[in-house]
Amino acid sequence: MIKREAFSSFYLLQIQKRPITSTCAVPLDPQPTSNDHTSLFQSRVHDLLRRVFAIEFAAASGVDLGLGISCEILRKLVDLGEPLSAHDFYHDHLIARGIEPDSNIVNSMVICLAKLGKLDDAVKLFDRLIGSEDCVLSNAACTMILEGFYEQDKFLEAFDYFVRISDANVKLGMWIYNVLINGLCHQGYVGEAIQVFDIMCKNTGLPPTLHMFKTLFFGLCKKGWLVEAELVFEEMEVQGFFVDKVMYTSLMNAHGKNKKMKMAMRVYFRMLKKGCDPDICTYNTLIHGFLKMGLFDKAWVLCGTLMSDLGIQP
Repeated sequence: MIKREAFSSFYLLQIQKRPITSTCAVPLDPQPTSNDHTSLFQSRVHDLLRRVFAIEFAAASGVDLGLGISCEILRKLVDLGEPLSAHDFYHDHLIARGIEPDSNIVNSMVICLAKLGKLDDAVKLFDRLIGSEDCVLSNAACTMILEGFYEQDKFLEAFDYFVRISDANVKLGMWIYNVLINGLCHQGYVGEAIQVFDIMCKNTGLPPTLHMFKTLFFGLCKKGWLVEAELVFEEMEVQGFFVDKVMYTSLMNAHGKNKKMKMAMRVYFRMLKKGCDPDICTYNTLIHGFLKMGLFDKAWVLCGTLMSDLGIQP
């Protein structure tokens, strides 16, 4: 609904008085009602239908709409949420007439096909577009391709297209990076997730979010890439993010699995130095690590610490 600006009292005071030529009161504009919105919606629907009929009439009469008009019609149909009509128009009025679609039409059709759930067909068109010399990719088309892969949990395929899209210097929304990094880490493709992270920092110039750091960190720990995990750990602290006890404990646990309890204890003392209080999970992780290596005396010392400091049985 278009908002009307209220009349300014100052403006009214500046108007010179004129002779009254009529005693009839000027009717005020009525406030818009739900009926007005319904009428407006219906009029726009009728207008859209008239345009569609006009297109059909022009085609039946043999009138050449031209590439420019056809491209605009296709784009409008997609923007108005009519992908099926856009799909029919593309085949009946462009392909059937032997018109070679340009990059604008292909971008619109990629969006159209993705909205119709025909991701494979959308990808084929997109491949043809991105492989051409005069490639002009729209942000919307690229987003729809990646979103289609996301919905099918095909994050590795999404990564391949993400790299090609980034090479074409297309600006993407931050949510694209977030979802891709999360999906890749969840499926174990941590190396690819790091590449997405680096591309994001380079292309956007924006600092990584806490969620991104944590996703990478836990993905690296799960993969056993502990050197890289500690680098992420340190970068988080440099950026001013608080590293919580769950992250410290996860890193200790990863070192314990590799039977590197000296490294695990180093993380433990670092945790204490930073003022982050350990909990029972932290102590149990360290105790389990020492027992796994047969270092029962060290495990017993930690048990004593756990009981004296927290009053909790391990």
